[in-house]
Amino acid sequence: MLPLGVIPMGRLGDLAVHVVAAHLQTFLEIPVDILKPREVPEDAFQHHRQQFDAGTILKYLARLPYPRRSRIVGLTNIDLCIPILTHVFGEAEVGGRVAVVSNFRLRKNADGTNAPMEHYYERLAKVALHEVGHTLSIYHCDNSRCIMSYSPKVHH
Repeated sequence: MLPLGVIPMGRLGDLAVHVVAAHLQTFLEIPVDILKPREVPEDAFQHHRQQFDAGTILKYLARLPYPRRSRIVGLTNIDLCIPILTHVFGEAEVGGRVAVVSNFRLRKNADGTNAPMEHYYERLAKVALHEVGHTLSIYHCDNSRCIMSYSPKVHH
């Protein structure tokens, strides 16, 4: 099987990138490569929302020349949105080959307090697994314990 590629985008700590790559490799049982960092495309910024459009980032990732990768996951620190939601933790092409995941809202608990680092890294890895699941044509499930359940809020 072709390896999955993780692309750091923006300012992320190396540990976050390595944690996500290791979790994807372990749980999906496929090779995962950390690829050359890229900047977030400027045209993804939505001035009226002060957020970045996840769909624009997906289109950018889909145009990148990574022919020897099964899927590409962009990992970023920016606040993501889509037209119908105020924010998203990640977004993916269902049945496609690209996904984007943001750590922007994962560092804080629902009450605004700082999450312990182990919770933050767990959240980040779970969002990445969730979004890669969508690229594998897996849809949301109704079981709240399932990695594919829809979650608009941080939990732990």
